[in-house]
Amino acid sequence: MALARLWASWGVSPGAVVGHSVGEVAAAHVAGALGLDEAARLVVLRGRVMQQATGRGKMALAMYSTVTQARVAGEGLDAAYWAKSLREPVRVAGAVARAIADGRRDFLEVGPHPVLTGNIEQCLLGRGEEGTALPTLRRGQDERRCQLQSLGALYTRGHAIDWKRLYPAGGGVCLCRPIPGSDSATGSSPRSPRRARGRLGPSLGRR
Repeated sequence: MALARLWASWGVSPGAVVGHSVGEVAAAHVAGALGLDEAARLVVLRGRVMQQATGRGKMALAMYSTVTQARVAGEGLDAAYWAKSLREPVRVAGAVARAIADGRRDFLEVGPHPVLTGNIEQCLLGRGEEGTALPTLRRGQDERRCQLQSLGALYTRGHAIDWKRLYPAGGGVCLCRPIPGSDSATGSSPRSPRRARGRLGPSLGRR
């Protein structure tokens, strides 16, 4: 849930969500079907809370169920649904396939390490669709770097990014232009690039 909020702070909001196992509770929260307190209690005290959780009946985003392998409405996330989610197999492939059939092509796995990214890529390949599956974090790798790499990949795929939230103060932009007559064959060396002041554009910034 915290990672989903981090993405949202950068202007990245999902068009739809799919949750794996207990992650489906987090997906329901991101979709707006469960409040944060209710989702947290459902995760920690699933047995007792299942008799109390009724869902809000209203969702802001689409959610694909790994129980039904279809889109699920907010009112469908009641106590019976969560009890069934414990008994039934987790059908991630079916849920992802339905999302792809509905036109979803870009997937962002929100978690400490990519577990389903490869499976999602296989689902896309199996349906002959071009798309991408990106991680939020990778175990053993720099967290910030991994997140920014995926953020940049989303931007190249046409998704809007709120760059001002990442770089509110802007920064310098280095413009490198070819110098006429600078040829390695003549032994001449290019001059230092000119530095211009301006706002940071859609890049990963500078260290």
